[in-house]
Amino acid sequence: LVPFTLKQSGCSTADALSKYGLFEAVVLPVLFFPSMVVSCLSSILVPEISKHRAGGKTVQNLDLISSVISTAVTYSLFTVSILVMYGKQIGMLAVHDEYAGKMVMMLAPVVPFIYLEIVLEGIIKGLGKHSFSSLNYLAEYVIRISALLVFTPLTGFYGMAISYYLSNI
Repeated sequence: LVPFTLKQSGCSTADALSKYGLFEAVVLPVLFFPSMVVSCLSSILVPEISKHRAGGKTVQNLDLISSVISTAVTYSLFTVSILVMYGKQIGMLAVHDEYAGKMVMMLAPVVPFIYLEIVLEGIIKGLGKHSFSSLNYLAEYVIRISALLVFTPLTGFYGMAISYYLSNI
């Protein structure tokens, strides 16, 4: 879908596939690599919140959730600052391409939303709200695909960025 919509924006087939490959193979891994810390934290949250919920310890759950959210936000802001300051160098280091670094820098501000979503997913599962989690994923992908179909043919790569921003926010 992404290369097809990039072609609609006026890119050649080779350019569309190149930009898509750069996005999938460089930009997304750079954005998501630091999230491994948050993903581990999220995995630990599920049994902890479930244990507190089963024991009726709502206050402890609220303290734990508050602490984890503030830690995730702080960590994500630190990650954003690194990506914004060194995005071009990361792109050059990864693929010797300044465009990849510009894409990393452009998408860096969405990182707090991505990381917060990962933590909130663990909280939601720990609270036993799995159906809400599924509904959230469905809404996210409907928004992402819709934005991709509307904005990418009009703005090229920026449409991909817009779809990521809209679906994560």
